[in-house]
Amino acid sequence: MSDTSSITMPHFIKNDPKLFRDDVDIRFSRTLNSCKVPHIRYATPDRLLERLTDLRFLSIDFLNTFLLTYRVFTDGVTVLEALKKVYYNPDVHDQIGDSRDSSVERSPEYISSPPPDLDSGRNSPRRISTCSAFSGKSPILNKPSGQYQRW
Repeated sequence: MSDTSSITMPHFIKNDPKLFRDDVDIRFSRTLNSCKVPHIRYATPDRLLERLTDLRFLSIDFLNTFLLTYRVFTDGVTVLEALKKVYYNPDVHDQIGDSRDSSVERSPEYISSPPPDLDSGRNSPRRISTCSAFSGKSPILNKPSGQYQRW
């Protein structure tokens, strides 16, 4: 059985090292996740929200990790406001992303679209994460929250 959660990144994103360059508010690991994208070692909460809402960085691993741990460094209202902002104003987010790095063009399949019908996915197999933010096994929960979060 194939892993249906695997997402392949477009060729132009994989080969653009500027997208995964260390900065003062984000640092990457040398190890790659299942989408062949470098893991984020640590980042500011604002930068993590930016990565979450930027469609160039679609990664099931990042999404799962973020959704399991965001309560450590922010609240649900902040996350929902960031998601609503992108959903209702996708052009504003495109301009922000393009001002940081204008060398990346977006492909048509990554342009914002309405959310899928929830009923259609109920019968399909899905990958369930074995890590829980409430199990106490996550190393991030044992550390005091600060400006940066380790991933």
